[in-house]
Amino acid sequence: MRKTIKILTFTLVIAMMLVALAIPSLATNSDNLVVDKENIFTSYQEEVLQTTLYSISKKHQCEIVVVTTRGFGSSSAQEYAEDYYISHGYGYGSDFSGVLLLISESERYYYICTSGKGEKAISGPAFKKLSNEVKSLLSEDKYYEASQKFAQMCDEAFVSYAENGKPFDT
Repeated sequence: MRKTIKILTFTLVIAMMLVALAIPSLATNSDNLVVDKENIFTSYQEEVLQTTLYSISKKHQCEIVVVTTRGFGSSSAQEYAEDYYISHGYGYGSDFSGVLLLISESERYYYICTSGKGEKAISGPAFKKLSNEVKSLLSEDKYYEASQKFAQMCDEAFVSYAENGKPFDT
């Protein structure tokens, strides 16, 4: 009898481990919500930003990502951002809900792409306001502040969308 219980317990533990390994692929790509290829953030800033983005992403089930890169290769900023988002498995749920801020300091360019709930909550005037706020800070070379503002405004947009069922209107 004890041998049977041990075998059943061992089998149950193995099954639970297999399920636990499968769950992250259904959730968030949260290990890399900040990808700083241009090294424009200090390690402390990157850590704080990562924590902020992770918290907002979990809260709203919509992944918020900041990526910095030296260039876009032969792609446009839009193509690069959207390809990066898709190829790195970002997004929640079947509609891959999320928002990505792409910054290229060397190209002096940025791009914001949205998907799923991100597209619904941040569109029209909300998108324009977010874009203008980020652009203003980026033009002053305040990359960390722009990224924090981006996260804060995404959070506000998702709260507004949850309360009203539509993007906030300025």
